Amino acid sequence: MALRGLHNLKVLDLSSAAVLYLQPGTFIEVENLETLEVGGNGLVSLQPGVFAGLHHVEHLDFTGSSLTWIVPGAFDDTEGILTVDMPSQHLYYIAEDAFRGLTDIEYVDLSGNHLTTLAMNVFDDDLDDHHHYHHHHNDDHVHLDLTDNPLICGCDIAWLTVHPFYTEGTCTNGNNFAVSLSHLHLSCP
Repeated sequence: MALRGLHNLKVLDLSSAAVLYLQPGTFIEVENLETLEVGGNGLVSLQPGVFAGLHHVEHLDFTGSSLTWIVPGAFDDTEGILTVDMPSQHLYYIAEDAFRGLTDIEYVDLSGNHLTTLAMNVFDDDLDDHHHYHHHHNDDHVHLDLTDNPLICGCDIAWLTVHPFYTEGTCTNGNNFAVSLSHLHLSCP
């Protein structure tokens, strides 16, 4: 169900509102929305295009929700979002292209989840170029907080250590030895 007739709505607080599902296109007609609170709900997944049209919302906070997976395109058409907080969910899977619409993203908190890997193309392929040319501050990195996830050290996560990403967290090798992602050096093809 799309929110209709609310073109001038600036703030929408859906926190702890027992929301279990957001239909794709729900926010397409609230193009002037600046603040959207969605934390504390029973959301389990985010479907393609669910946040389409959110060009003025800078921060999405899912704290206290129960997300387990994010499908491709969940953040399509959401260029203005700078920060996404998804700490301590139940995330075990984030699909390729799940964050592809977040071209202005500066910070993603995925701490305290169940991620063992994160696909290389979870973000837009042109994110590095976009960050380099469009950010008006001195820091052109995307900060990823992956602390307290059971990441496994391997070539599939080597991209987390390359510009434009600044990644916090650790991964474990076969000996259960924790390695800081900021110090991870892998020889990958």
